[in-house]
Amino acid sequence: MAGDSSLALDAWLSHRIVALEERFFAWLGAWVGRRPKAAAALVMLVYAALFPGTFLLEGDGKLVYLNLDTDFLTTFTLTDTPEYKRYTLGTSIYPDVRIVGLAESPRNGQSAFAADSLRAALDVESHISSSLSISHDGKQYSFEDLCVRASSKTPCRFSSAASMLVGSGQVAENRLRQLELMEHNSSHWPLSKRVAWLVSGIPPPQRALVQVHFGTGRVDAFPGAGASVDALAEWLINSKVLLASFNLQDAEASKLFERETLRWVTGSSGALRVSATTTASLGDECVKIGTSALPLLAATIITMVGYVVMHLGGETRIPGHTQ
Repeated sequence: MAGDSSLALDAWLSHRIVALEERFFAWLGAWVGRRPKAAAALVMLVYAALFPGTFLLEGDGKLVYLNLDTDFLTTFTLTDTPEYKRYTLGTSIYPDVRIVGLAESPRNGQSAFAADSLRAALDVESHISSSLSISHDGKQYSFEDLCVRASSKTPCRFSSAASMLVGSGQVAENRLRQLELMEHNSSHWPLSKRVAWLVSGIPPPQRALVQVHFGTGRVDAFPGAGASVDALAEWLINSKVLLASFNLQDAEASKLFERETLRWVTGSSGALRVSATTTASLGDECVKIGTSALPLLAATIITMVGYVVMHLGGETRIPGHTQ
């Protein structure tokens, strides 16, 4: 008996819900049919009422002077756009919260392992870490002020393919001079031997990082940190790009520093062709992605409103009433 009562109650509730739905949509259709202009205006008003909420969104990208949240934009991403491909590439290489990533490639076909290329890379990175600065709230900030540190007394978090090969400061200068002498005696020191000499200077514990510091274009597997110097050199020898990254605190001044770095890199010239990927620039790419999707979103909204006004109103036409 209890089972029969439960089935009867379910049937009654189902019938009541369906009846209420039918009455509501019949009333809605009749109202739309009588006042199509009012219905269209109401729909647009609802969308407009939600617009001020965009002022509360957080993110690096801006559209019409409004901050737009990256996750919101990627929800409506067109994945075949160049901007989206650059965004996914950048976030896969540089996943940290705030970072400036550099890709340094020699001009005129010169080897990335030439002394001139490595010296130029060190000069670019030194300018960003030591000379570049921005002004925020009346204060000057450099990389030293904004960088991420393991503790207050430790160095800034920074990685560089050039520094990995030759070191920094006077050590780097000494190794670069040795490399120049090898280049002048290229018959005895071909490129393969010079690259092996550079690799031999990398401490064994750091050799596992070789695969993420150089743009090799290789599709074969990395030989491994425990591989011989010659095997690592053979894997690296065709590298065209030296990579570097600067880790920054998640602060408003860091965003300005990123954009200043991007501006300086874009206007610089020299032995290297340098391109920068920053967290702020990834946000800008998201804005471009969202902008490219706006026509699709607008067409969707217009189609929905058209359906409400034309189809729903027409299907529920009440005899004796003009539409």
